[in-house]
Amino acid sequence: MRHFNFKNSNHLQTAVCKKTLGHGGFAVVKLFQCKHCHNDITLEECNKCFVIKELNTNFGCWNKEDMIRKYDLVNKMLLNEYKIGSRLNHPNIMKIIDIEENANLLMLEHIVGMDMLDYLNLKGCDDNGYLLTNFYYVLDALDYMHNIGVAHRDIKLENILLDTANNSVKLIDFGQSFEFKKDDNYIYSYDLCGTEGYFPPEYYNQLEYMPDKVDVWCCGVVLYNLIYDYMPWEYAHRFKDELYSRCYMYFKDNELEPNIFNPNNYRLKVSEEDIPIINEIFKGVFNLNPSKRITIREFKLLLSKISICHVESKN
Repeated sequence: MRHFNFKNSNHLQTAVCKKTLGHGGFAVVKLFQCKHCHNDITLEECNKCFVIKELNTNFGCWNKEDMIRKYDLVNKMLLNEYKIGSRLNHPNIMKIIDIEENANLLMLEHIVGMDMLDYLNLKGCDDNGYLLTNFYYVLDALDYMHNIGVAHRDIKLENILLDTANNSVKLIDFGQSFEFKKDDNYIYSYDLCGTEGYFPPEYYNQLEYMPDKVDVWCCGVVLYNLIYDYMPWEYAHRFKDELYSRCYMYFKDNELEPNIFNPNNYRLKVSEEDIPIINEIFKGVFNLNPSKRITIREFKLLLSKISICHVESKN
């Protein structure tokens, strides 16, 4: 058993690690089960499962200076995830429960399921509207975030969890989230973050960018994956990526490269009436001018018009 010194969750004083769920360059994610006895007479155990995200201190052969810098960066990301994530209250956003006093551990709600990338690799897109419908609710969560002035900045298939136990979907990982509105003032961002395959082209200009419109571009890449079952390009840089370079020449005129955006290559089975809607979405999300890029709300409303996207409300 391990003792957790969390700020608020005092009843989770002891817990048993059940398994490691995943690990990356920044953190290790493990599943724990609470074994605290709430009743000293009956010795009844809680048995509630929760997820612990722990700062990854395994930096391999990094030198000491780089190791300290990376440790500080990851620590700030965990603090940022708690600061922003604990504010969010939406059914399609993973709940951030608590943070340990030394800020090296986050406690998250436990979700039974898999991320969208694993689901695509396992089952592909053959179940038609299932993934598209769940993606609508991710957009709804982002719409909520943007409405309160928070951008995610790392939207990708791996950060969308399909909750198979509750037939739901959850947006996760807020370590790189950013508050772009404060006191009715719009705040631009300068630091590059996220995952390169999802980067918007303005990242490569090394200029300030609109954080919420970065989310829109990233969601466009996710949608492309759901419809075609592969990435549209490797980098959104016209001098580094041949596929994107071809798209760029069309994007300048608000058009779509006909081979890369070919409806005959859809993995989803949609009606002929859906194709113009899908094209309208792609033109809107991949607008090279971020200020003219559609909003997440507009994206969500267009997606709801696709016949296989079965959402509770299309208003």
